[in-house]
Amino acid sequence: MENLSFLALLICPLMMAGLFFMILKGNQSKDGGQQNKTEELHQNMNKLMKQNEQLLEEIDRLKRSR
Repeated sequence: MENLSFLALLICPLMMAGLFFMILKGNQSKDGGQQNKTEELHQNMNKLMKQNEQLLEEIDRLKRSR
């Protein structure tokens, strides 16, 4: 019976270490998709900044035409 208690104490940290490594491995495999999302966000941000500049110019033109 004493051996079973010792075994339970040994299994718990081993299971935690195993889960930790599985989580890290899962996060590393998703990095490629994350890179694509980052590039897509940069492209969208650049488009939005250009649109913002155009809208600001149009607002200035409308203010001057009054």
